[in-house]
Amino acid sequence: MITKLELNEQELQALTSLMDLGVKAAGLQVAAQAAHILNKLTAAVEAAKAEANVINMNKDAA
Repeated sequence: MITKLELNEQELQALTSLMDLGVKAAGLQVAAQAAHILNKLTAAVEAAKAEANVINMNKDAA
């Protein structure tokens, strides 16, 4: 079990860079998921609008 970690400056910078990349990757994944959800919501709204238009056309025709 590691109880103490000693890093030189170069190793510390490399570890910091890796951690930063991990945070950026997680942020990109969250952004991608949010975009996917937004696309689904947009599609649902457009489908509802199209259905409302059909209902209105049917009312006008009756």
